[in-house]
Amino acid sequence: RISDSEDGAKWFVVGMSARGSAKDTKKAQRKYNQITTDVKSTALRLIHIRLPEKVIEMHKLVSSLPLCDLESTRLVAGKIDEAKVVSDPPPAKGPQNPPVSKKRKLESDESSGSGSDSSAVSADRLKGQVPCNLEVVKLMENVKKEINELIETVGVIKVYIQLNIPKMEDGNNFGVEVQEETVSEIHKVEDIAFSALEANSKYFVMRGKCVSKILKYPEIKDYVQSVRELDGKQFVKLKMTCVDIRDSYMLLYDIITKNEDKIRKPREVYSEASMLY
Repeated sequence: RISDSEDGAKWFVVGMSARGSAKDTKKAQRKYNQITTDVKSTALRLIHIRLPEKVIEMHKLVSSLPLCDLESTRLVAGKIDEAKVVSDPPPAKGPQNPPVSKKRKLESDESSGSGSDSSAVSADRLKGQVPCNLEVVKLMENVKKEINELIETVGVIKVYIQLNIPKMEDGNNFGVEVQEETVSEIHKVEDIAFSALEANSKYFVMRGKCVSKILKYPEIKDYVQSVRELDGKQFVKLKMTCVDIRDSYMLLYDIITKNEDKIRKPREVYSEASMLY
């Protein structure tokens, strides 16, 4: 049997624990509310200020780029033509013991000859130098920064819209459909951005394969031309990526500003509009 003093002490501990838990809950809730408030204010600043600014910046960048940077591809191809593949001389053969039989001597000569050939090929691959297209690489770095900023920007805006989605109810969901459609457009923008990043890595892989062929077969000029064509194609892709980034900012700004009331308060706006009819 528990005495009155022990029973009172137990309930005192339980009460203190409950008050402490409630206090921690309120503290965590205040921090959560502060974070959501910061996210919403950041998203509104991005929507009304940063999106139109990025449209203007990307439009200037697209207008300044030619359709294809033929000059840089021509210069790089010329440097590839001038690149020389230097081979180390084969190692000198040291004194060998007299073979036991003629057959063994022939096998030894064949093995030593194949070894020297393989070492010469390895030396060719190590000593050959093929330059990068610096103009393409420079533009690629700028585009990569723009893609990263686009991903971060639309990510904040997406969270802002999702935080404004009300709880699920029957009916009166027109504003919620507008929010979901806007989030779907943001997902499309993110897919475009990630695809562009993946295409950049594939460019270096393909160019590396072409360059390895040039080092292995320097007398075949078709491989040199393939590098030139690959650089020109990549430049066009980068310009089209800049166009896609500009259009993405433009479309998101247009959709969000036209439906901002429904995105902020989807059900209240719809209810007020329905009362007019």
